[in-house]
Amino acid sequence: MIAKITRGGSAAGLAAYLHGPGAGTEHTTEVDGRQVPGGAVVASNVPGVQVGDLDGRRWGRWLDRAAASRPEIKGPVWHCSLNLAPGDRALTRQEWADAATGFVQRMGIPSGHPWAAVQHDDRGIHIAVSRVNDTGRVWHARHDRRTAQKARQALEREYRLTEAPIRKTGYGAVLPEPPAVGVHTVAGDTWRVRSRDGRAVTDRLGRDGRWRLVTNGMRTLRIALARTRDPDSLTLAERIARHRAASFPAGHSLTQTAPDPLRERSYQPPTRQPDRGRGRGR
Repeated sequence: MIAKITRGGSAAGLAAYLHGPGAGTEHTTEVDGRQVPGGAVVASNVPGVQVGDLDGRRWGRWLDRAAASRPEIKGPVWHCSLNLAPGDRALTRQEWADAATGFVQRMGIPSGHPWAAVQHDDRGIHIAVSRVNDTGRVWHARHDRRTAQKARQALEREYRLTEAPIRKTGYGAVLPEPPAVGVHTVAGDTWRVRSRDGRAVTDRLGRDGRWRLVTNGMRTLRIALARTRDPDSLTLAERIARHRAASFPAGHSLTQTAPDPLRERSYQPPTRQPDRGRGRGR
């Protein structure tokens, strides 16, 4: 499953686009066994909006009305599209409705913020949320891309969908879930996860055939798993190390500095200019 997040200023404009034919004719939905242009609501907490509505003007106005209470908030309309990966089975409309509700809850969106989910076909949905509720309270959506990756991973496990590659967010990477107890082969290394004193510890198999306990091995194993899915996913420390290696030649010491020409000069005290009659005649 692929999640894509954008922000905008008009829910009415977004509703017109989602319930319209799209840029071309890619927006279609099934009504009474036939495909018609536009989209249909599959889930919403907006009063008066019903499942199957083909007109989004009501929920669009409702979201804009809530956002208007805080005009200083930029990008008050939060939009996320969820699409199935190629090869995944199609989800029913009820499954998409449950998935949208679960996704909104996992994103941590407070219950008072109006939202609506629109489906075009059985391959994906669009979720629109007002970051401002009727009382003017703001959902800041901090780290929303990181949270969305964890939320869609939960949906992938729940509906047995293909697990999409983990994408970088900021300097770091979202690590996969902790591996289960057992033996795992990752990037040519053999790892063993076991339970000791109620917590998981990690051993790595050496060349001599012996298991050796790895300090902080669980995180090391999770980073290795992330790299197998996204080779460019690096932690902040690894990015700094790579930057330093590329910035300084081999054998260069970070404490080595270039000679300072100012320090090599002998100290010359400043000369005082003589007073040329200032204050005379008093």
